[in-house]
Amino acid sequence: MIEEVKKFAREHLDKNDLSHSWPHTERVYMLCVKIGSREEADLEVLKPAALLHDTGMHIDRKNHEKVGAELAEQVLVGFEKKEEVVHCIKAHRFSNDTEPETIEAEVLQDADNLDAMGAMGIARTMAHSGAFNRPIYTPEKDCEEYDGESESAAAHIREKLLKIKDSLNTETAKKMGEKRHAFMEKYLEKLKREYQGEV
Repeated sequence: MIEEVKKFAREHLDKNDLSHSWPHTERVYMLCVKIGSREEADLEVLKPAALLHDTGMHIDRKNHEKVGAELAEQVLVGFEKKEEVVHCIKAHRFSNDTEPETIEAEVLQDADNLDAMGAMGIARTMAHSGAFNRPIYTPEKDCEEYDGESESAAAHIREKLLKIKDSLNTETAKKMGEKRHAFMEKYLEKLKREYQGEV
């Protein structure tokens, strides 16, 4: 079944922007296996959930978790753990009304969030910003609350990505997130100094 799901997922993921394409899903998949194994989660649920979590992105970006869940319903017909997978996909998004209610949903959310942190998170932010013509850095004012629209790539890192560490669910992810968080803080400090011509 997993190969069929993978093929279905790639058909959709290849239509996404680079920051949410197949390589991102591969990394989330690997993180799910690693974290899920340590947290004793059900990998039969986690694996298809990881593969399908962003399939709805190219159809409806703002509601991609809902569209992805609908797509999962289609491809997982007859799979006895379909509803568990669907819940994981609905709950995976950083800013979402659906709270993860299972360890599998918590792990998927953590894996997706970890890939938005650290060096990879910065790289994805830059790729996304380039695709949507958003500046890399502007001397903007600090924003106290992330509203979904950042003025620049650097602002997105500060307003959204630096808040991820405190939202991670599992102990395994929290440990992994510490170094990624520290790297982003150092990066923003260095970026600001370079922008100002100090380095």
